[in-house]
Amino acid sequence: MEKSSPPRKKNVSLAKNDSDFPQHAVQFCLRHANLTPAQLDAVVFYDKPILKFTRLLETYLAVAPGGWHTFPTVMSNWLGEKLDLRKAIRAELPELQRDCRILFTEHHQSHAASAFYPSPFDEAAILTIDGVGEWATTTIGHGRGSEIKILKELRFPHSLGLVYSAFTDLRWRKHLPVNIWLGLLALLGLAAICALLQPRWFRDWYRLSLRLGFYSSQFIGRRVLLLLLFSS
Repeated sequence: MEKSSPPRKKNVSLAKNDSDFPQHAVQFCLRHANLTPAQLDAVVFYDKPILKFTRLLETYLAVAPGGWHTFPTVMSNWLGEKLDLRKAIRAELPELQRDCRILFTEHHQSHAASAFYPSPFDEAAILTIDGVGEWATTTIGHGRGSEIKILKELRFPHSLGLVYSAFTDLRWRKHLPVNIWLGLLALLGLAAICALLQPRWFRDWYRLSLRLGFYSSQFIGRRVLLLLLFSS
């Protein structure tokens, strides 16, 4: 199997969590491979929407009545294009042949594939850490040749990525009125130059992680759940 040209959409549009169809990234890949949409055998989406939608509904129920102000917006988005992605993909790529398959893979499998397939390794251990995909938040996998197996996973609501998001939002909003995604990127950049690496920050992070119950099997802080609902 030949692997070619795996650009990330946000690196093309320069927008974190860009929700628009990745037309520019698609065209880049096609030009790089010297192909047209009509020559494709399959198009693979990086998520399983039905599983993610189920998790969102269960999360809203878990934090009710919290989240009521975002519920109409999130549901209107999901009940439209997001639950009928096959139709949306064909509408954006009208040259696709009728027998071209539209496939869906799990979110963390997509992360693992984007790291392993372009790499120079024929075999590797693969660790993915994210906010949340469908249900998995952290996975350990094994890649060999063209096959990737997910061996273990940490499932929502336990998520190091969401703890980091809550910590960023909690601290960053005190300094600049930016959204959570810009805060994440800014904190990453500042951490690289040690601008925020003070003992107080580590103590606060540790106390926050305990308060959110990251290591508990029964509880995660409502703040993280509401952040997830707001950003979905």
